[in-house]
Amino acid sequence: MKKLFLLIATVAITVPAMAQKSKKQNKAKQGEAAPESVGVKDEIQETVAMHEHSRVTNMHHLLMQWAGHWSEEIKVWTNPDQEPGIMKTERDGRVVAEGRFLVSTIMGHNGLAPYEAQSVTGYDNSKKVFVKTWFDNLGTSILVLEGVYDEKSHIIDFRGTTTDPRTKLPVKVHQILRMADPNNQILEVYVEVKEGKEIKSMEVRSLRR
Repeated sequence: MKKLFLLIATVAITVPAMAQKSKKQNKAKQGEAAPESVGVKDEIQETVAMHEHSRVTNMHHLLMQWAGHWSEEIKVWTNPDQEPGIMKTERDGRVVAEGRFLVSTIMGHNGLAPYEAQSVTGYDNSKKVFVKTWFDNLGTSILVLEGVYDEKSHIIDFRGTTTDPRTKLPVKVHQILRMADPNNQILEVYVEVKEGKEIKSMEVRSLRR
């Protein structure tokens, strides 16, 4: 009787264990990865993604070329039918974050008061676009733009949105940065006055010194 009881107990323990083992083997055959392997795979993908997002690319090396001292002439149109106002400024660019961003400080005089502006430009590896911020002592807004680079024409086409201080409504801003060579740049700034219609509001010609 004891032998029979021991046999039944052994079967009761062994059969479920064998069934569980068989179930795991079937899952493995069906291509179901174990939780441990899924975690490792996710960790590897995250590491690769972070590396791609943070690495310094050719676009960042292009930014590095903008470092240094530049003399600028800025034309400003308050009315497209009138002659623009002209202002002289000096721009100093420095590379930060191990080459990932360029910080530019612009100083000058607008004829009535000192003018000061600052811009930060970088290249977002994940979005595949240049990102640029701009603020100055003529207002309290920060302009944020994203730009696509055309390697053939050496042009970055920036687009963003700011707030019209008179109407308090958003206004689309379009900037075209033309790089004739490493020592010459022309920045054209347009604002949208009607849907699809832009007017030129500013032009900045920069010469490296």
